[in-house]
Amino acid sequence: MELKLGNVERVDFTLLKKRFLFESGIRGLVLEQVDGGVCLYATDAAHGRIYCAMPLGSARDMKKLNYYIFCPDENKLLAAVGGALFVVDFTEEWAATNLDGYHIYGSEHWGQDCQRGWKGEYMPLFGLPNPDGGMDIAAATAFWNWFAENEERIAQTLSGNGAGEVIGWVDQRICPVFPYVPADAVQFELGWNQGKGEFFFFHNGNEKLLSDGQAFAAMMPEEMKLRWSVTVRE
Repeated sequence: MELKLGNVERVDFTLLKKRFLFESGIRGLVLEQVDGGVCLYATDAAHGRIYCAMPLGSARDMKKLNYYIFCPDENKLLAAVGGALFVVDFTEEWAATNLDGYHIYGSEHWGQDCQRGWKGEYMPLFGLPNPDGGMDIAAATAFWNWFAENEERIAQTLSGNGAGEVIGWVDQRICPVFPYVPADAVQFELGWNQGKGEFFFFHNGNEKLLSDGQAFAAMMPEEMKLRWSVTVRE
């Protein structure tokens, strides 16, 4: 799949699709499930030469996470897997992640010391595809990762008339997703009825919140959409 500058591609593994190939210019990324695990590779555009490898964990443990591949500029490719972020610079031949204690495996092409420490300056790279102040995709990815991990607790609390408590949990995590509006402009409601969850997001006539809210809703993990509906309305 060709990645164009400024593009973000979402990856959804299925029973029949377990390997995804991305290329942009002379750069490439491979994301695949193999032997029960998930791994990300930085490669050349033909995917014949591996520059570094980033094992992500077991496929079972990661099935609820969102996977996104970013192309922010002519030098780098990025990946967001749940709250884990990866930056690969093909010009300077290095890779970095925000995961503490994580080891990126190098190669004969880039050497075994190609891993760099994480810097805060990498974070804005994950603000694509709205570099002019739109939805923060890294924050949105982290939100749905947290929601998936805490889904049972959220549902149980909502069922026990604890909507106010859940709104407090959600509020502190959803506001950073829309940094271009005041926190009190990010309005939503949640409910749980007859085994189904409801998530209402209100755009209040703000066209950017409308479009970003729809994109945010689409980022919910597919498996969770069997139990939750997300409605964006005024």
